[in-house]
Amino acid sequence: MRTQRYTYVCTLDGPWLLYDNQADPQQLDNLVDKPQHQDLQIRLDALLRRKLQETGDGFLPGGKYIEKWGHRVNENGTVRYTP
Repeated sequence: MRTQRYTYVCTLDGPWLLYDNQADPQQLDNLVDKPQHQDLQIRLDALLRRKLQETGDGFLPGGKYIEKWGHRVNENGTVRYTP
């Protein structure tokens, strides 16, 4: 998710990326799990969870969404992109 200042990304395994887009516009310094940014990470994670709940998104593995929406996949398990 992105706020006016930060980009925060989670995977099913937990926090993955946290960038301060103002101080680091090229996103070179990942702040995830850095002690000085722990409170920020906790706040952004709570915001992300709240947004997921508001939209009814269970934050499931990709295969579950493919199944839920009835997408066909190729031999690699990839949904074909059609513009």
